[in-house]
Amino acid sequence: MRDLYPHQTKAVEMLRESIRQGNKRIVLAAPCSFGKTQVASYMIERAIEKGKRCGFIVDRVELVDQAVERFDEDGIDLGVLQGNHWRTNGSKPCQVATIQTLNKRGMQDFDFCIIDECHVLHKTHKKYMETYNNIPFIGLSASPFTRGLGLFFQDLVVPITTAELIQMGALCDYDCFAPPYTLDMSKVKTKAGDWEEKSLSKVVDDPKIIGDIVTTHQRLAKGRPTVVFAVNIAHSKHICEEFKKVGLRAAHVDCYTDKDTRKIINDQFKDGMIDVLSCVAIFEKGWDAPIASCLIQAAPTKSVMRYVQQVGRILRTHPGKDKSIILDHAGNTTYHGWVEEIIPNELCTKEKKDQEVIKKEKKKANPTVCEKCGYLKDSFVCGACGHKPEFIQNVEIADGDLEKKAKKPKATKEEKELWYSMFLYYARDKGKKDGWAYFKTRERFGAALAGTKHLKPVKPTGEALKYIKYLNIKFAKGKAKANAPREQERIPDLFS
Repeated sequence: MRDLYPHQTKAVEMLRESIRQGNKRIVLAAPCSFGKTQVASYMIERAIEKGKRCGFIVDRVELVDQAVERFDEDGIDLGVLQGNHWRTNGSKPCQVATIQTLNKRGMQDFDFCIIDECHVLHKTHKKYMETYNNIPFIGLSASPFTRGLGLFFQDLVVPITTAELIQMGALCDYDCFAPPYTLDMSKVKTKAGDWEEKSLSKVVDDPKIIGDIVTTHQRLAKGRPTVVFAVNIAHSKHICEEFKKVGLRAAHVDCYTDKDTRKIINDQFKDGMIDVLSCVAIFEKGWDAPIASCLIQAAPTKSVMRYVQQVGRILRTHPGKDKSIILDHAGNTTYHGWVEEIIPNELCTKEKKDQEVIKKEKKKANPTVCEKCGYLKDSFVCGACGHKPEFIQNVEIADGDLEKKAKKPKATKEEKELWYSMFLYYARDKGKKDGWAYFKTRERFGAALAGTKHLKPVKPTGEALKYIKYLNIKFAKGKAKANAPREQERIPDLFS
């Protein structure tokens, strides 16, 4: 077992405290490169030492091998529940499993369970939490913003922020270049909480909006290993082909790319054999390629979760990588703000709206000729040769430059100390602990303030009192939601 870093130790302590308070469903919110799997490994090892059977559940096949490699390094005795995996062994005290396999094979007995990427919550996840309502479930996520997540988890712990990890050198800082205009999204429909793909593709393929992705990359990010997020498969492939025309080694990956091919392309990118890796969403989560230092956002998104996940792909540190670059052709940074200022402070308890399903009788389409084999077909995929036509849109290129977005000037040490002193005055005046001032300072500036023992209380200004009032109102609303009556059985600390 490797030693934990201070911020990881803090996470474990916060989780322990939440469990002692009677919570059984807890989300650990931590940015990429925090070491969530390392924390999971530590907790699992402590639980196994107490004779407990543990589950580590992922939602994608690729994440199985990542977890197994990490746990093997720490000497955890494990089995794998995923298809016909060669490590299958149900007798092992730790089981790494995909949620899809658990859904097919039925309920497995666990005493302690960790859900990776818990912002993607499947019905089987919910079934497990309902069935095993007397054991702890720890959810891991860098973006716990899913609507309704607070209906299944009881507590949220945030041991450190993205800004703090950048400040301490654990994450890479970045510059962002974005268009000097905003996108006209008035004609774009919304589907499942994000822009609808078909109508969105018409907007981003407008030459006045997309700009010249390749030329901009050559001007601002030449030589940088680059990952691209596009609107759809056709859009991604088109971007890939445009990069190839200028001599760059570009590759496209999607959900239809077989596992072995995907691994080869991924490994080639990490080894520097591929310059540009383009996809739609396949690498938004769980993709670890620290070499990536340029992100091209070619698809607008309303989802703060997708935005945070995408930017996180280029924030990992790597030798020779002092700062990353975002080429935001979609205007996502303008829409959502700086990623380090997005700090989760509560889980959403709003349910998704019930959607009325209206079945309409569809007229059978006229048969068409398969463009590959000539077979007359009345289905989208050819029944004779299996060819699936693609709608490649002609993405025209227009002149246009992205402009560097200026970040807000970072607060000086003196400014942080003044606000801490005002928070400290308020805390003592209202009978609160001094730690309240520490956390409110971190909440305001996105990073903690070290060395506060010498600071004295200072009477808050009008601006400070207004801000504190805003915080109190937000806290009161959150507490009212969380205080719905429910009995919580006290459970033992499994990883103390």
